[in-house]
Amino acid sequence: MKKAQRLCFFMLVVLIGCFLWPSSASAIEINESSNRVPSGIGYGELQDQITAFINQRSSGMAAVSLAVFDHQNTLYAVNQGYADIDLAIPADHNTVYEWGSVSKLLVWVSVMQLEEQGLIDLEADICNYLPAGFLTKLSDDTPITMTHLMNHTAGFQETTYDIETTETAKLVSLEKALVQSEPPQIYQPGSVCAYSNWGTALAAYLVESISGEDFKDYVHNHIFAPLEIRNTSIAPDYSDNLWVKEQREKLNCYSIYENQYQDLGKSIAYILLYPSGAATGTLEDFITFAKAFVPGAGQSPFFKEQDTLKRMLEATSYYGDSELKRNAHGLWSLQYQVDIIGHSGNTAGCTASLYFDPISGVGVVVMTNEVAETAFNYGLLSLVFGEYQKQSGGITKSPDIGGIYTSMRSYEKGFPRVYKYIGALLPLVKTADPTVFKPAIGQGTLTQISDQMYRMNNENGWEYLMVRTETENGRIGFEMMSQDIKKENTVTFSLKIMLLLLLVLAWLLAVIFLMMMSIRWLVSKIRKSSTEESQCKRANRFEMVMLLAILMAGLLIYYLVLMPLDGGSVTLKSSTWKCLLLGILSLLPVINLGIMIKQGRNFPGVAKITRNAVIVETMGLIMSINIWYWQFYNFWSC
Repeated sequence: MKKAQRLCFFMLVVLIGCFLWPSSASAIEINESSNRVPSGIGYGELQDQITAFINQRSSGMAAVSLAVFDHQNTLYAVNQGYADIDLAIPADHNTVYEWGSVSKLLVWVSVMQLEEQGLIDLEADICNYLPAGFLTKLSDDTPITMTHLMNHTAGFQETTYDIETTETAKLVSLEKALVQSEPPQIYQPGSVCAYSNWGTALAAYLVESISGEDFKDYVHNHIFAPLEIRNTSIAPDYSDNLWVKEQREKLNCYSIYENQYQDLGKSIAYILLYPSGAATGTLEDFITFAKAFVPGAGQSPFFKEQDTLKRMLEATSYYGDSELKRNAHGLWSLQYQVDIIGHSGNTAGCTASLYFDPISGVGVVVMTNEVAETAFNYGLLSLVFGEYQKQSGGITKSPDIGGIYTSMRSYEKGFPRVYKYIGALLPLVKTADPTVFKPAIGQGTLTQISDQMYRMNNENGWEYLMVRTETENGRIGFEMMSQDIKKENTVTFSLKIMLLLLLVLAWLLAVIFLMMMSIRWLVSKIRKSSTEESQCKRANRFEMVMLLAILMAGLLIYYLVLMPLDGGSVTLKSSTWKCLLLGILSLLPVINLGIMIKQGRNFPGVAKITRNAVIVETMGLIMSINIWYWQFYNFWSC
């Protein structure tokens, strides 16, 4: 009887433990041995170290679910914080988070499975596998290969038109989503690294075309099923896993940065290019997926041949002319005490990351319900993998790299072209230390660590390598993990910004002039000054048309370009009529200038009419030049 009672008690304890895992911290049984993570922390010390790490940051967090693993062993896992702060719903083993761009690893694993079967050549022209004429905006004859897509060097501009929606009725097939959001190719394939969600979704469509299966079905059949992943969805509307859909409704999202706190609500957005960022699931599934990249002595469930995984983890691109790995078939490389590879991801409400050391087999996965979270997603990497070790020996003094840098992941064609100069700029300034530079906007430091290499620290857990490059004409740039950036010519950049400021000034003056003209018209009506009205009638008519054109152009540019920065929708249909109207408005000052030159603007005895006409015409030309230069009329090539 006592034996049966002990057995029942043991089974009860096991059941309770399974139910709670990992809502409270868990760790495998570790013998006091020499087993350590790359930073030097012993396996037996991980729980205390990570608990302290989380506690130090608990005042500025919502929920975090994370784990450290070694091949197939989970060394430590925990769910902490709140899935919904107001409702006091704690994060637990049923909490689901969005993977964001970590979802791209599902695409690259799928591609490598097809490569293993001999169904795709990674170095062949992808047009061989696409329907004829599928890519309509290519500008270079160099073939695009799957390796280019994996390295994000296919040359595509950032997408302009909506790639996500909040309405399920607007969801379309992957093929249609790619067609309606196709960006132009602006760089020669292989020449520039510019992170591309569209390029990854295109690779997923290639998987569809070659395999004959919808991508979401392919993932479930060939990745999730072999791994026994049951609590993760890949479909943009969670339709492939209703349990995940139900759990996602319980997750609230937040933006927490220093003293700034914002409740983002459910923050659910349906990603049209879903292979690039729609996976959503539990920490347990996330760990299972990550472990398949470092199976140890066993066979990876991803592939039939062990050599395929080995090849997948080999470098496909390097930093500059060095042998330092930058990308390995879609997995980005980060440099700490050891080089690690993996991927991070952001959505409208979640941040996640998956990184591992292919040599030791130690890896880290992190999931949070905070947008753009870095303290855990990147800060934990230093704890587990160790701080980057500065190279020994002398360092050649850094040239003056101060200046303004713009991302190559940007726009060169179409009305969004202006984003490059009002968006994610990186202005660097000198400090007293010649090896240290600081961003003029935001916080952080950029420290030289070797002749060509610099280490960026955002002072909130995120550190990454930047390798200095220089073109033949002396233009300085940097290669970062997922994009290249280039230094702008100070004079040229200043002129571009001045052009934009003149447009704003012209619009404000147009508003003032219209108000003054309205007041003058009212006064003339009150005084019944028919003589002045007669003399000014023709001048006023031209000026009124020009001022209204400037006013309307300013409003159209706001709704076309600026409002979408706050999350507004951008569709081809809504953009077309705005661009066409802006193109028409840009011609009015030219027509008016021709009339002025032909007829002259001479109104005897009324000198201020001529002066006002010139001022208004100048304002109109400023508007036109901006529309032409920034391509505010161009909706078709973006």
